[in-house]
Amino acid sequence: MSAKWVKVYLIICAIYDGVIGLALSLFPIAVFRWFNEDIPHPGFVRFPGLLLLIFAAMFLRGAADPVGRRDIIVYGAALKIAFCSVVFWYNFRHNVPAMWVPLAYVDLVFLFLFILAWKVTGTRTQSAA
Repeated sequence: MSAKWVKVYLIICAIYDGVIGLALSLFPIAVFRWFNEDIPHPGFVRFPGLLLLIFAAMFLRGAADPVGRRDIIVYGAALKIAFCSVVFWYNFRHNVPAMWVPLAYVDLVFLFLFILAWKVTGTRTQSAA
């Protein structure tokens, strides 16, 4: 399997997390109102939004050289594991705003693709040596 798709995938990750990060950073109250959820202190939403922007920049850096910057894939997978585990745990306990649940399911797909990307870029690294 070719690793060419990993570059496109990392760009998609950057756009996805970047858009969510921008929305949470710039318009946290509007986002919660749009989903009809209780509005927490904006600082508790802006900080994760800014972290998503940092990850978006990191994914763009990884897209420039997916094999050479393979370590970024691990951080992307860790981000998705962290978010999904928190959302699904609190959803199981009936204590998470419903707006986060669809995003967690999307992140499960992203996690699966990060795992595939890790395998593909490792295979390419070994075959190049």
